[in-house]
Amino acid sequence: MTTDSLSHEYLEDIVSIAGLEAPIDTASAEVARLGEERAEKVSRLRLVEKERVKLETERKEALSLQRLANEHVRAESALAVLPVAVLQD
Repeated sequence: MTTDSLSHEYLEDIVSIAGLEAPIDTASAEVARLGEERAEKVSRLRLVEKERVKLETERKEALSLQRLANEHVRAESALAVLPVAVLQD
């Protein structure tokens, strides 16, 4: 190949690549936008996860207190029935 044909091929490559510049820029801008959107959603997810863990802890505590209250009512009921049972004997 001669120098002229190599130069000609090089120029053709540059011209064909120049047509791809706009789609590449468009795709790069979309990737950047999607990256920002993803970062916002990940941040929101972390906040929601923290809130969920906090609420789950509070829920477990409330269930525990409810169980204790139920045990207390059962014990009081048993004590209330005890004198009746003793009197019947």
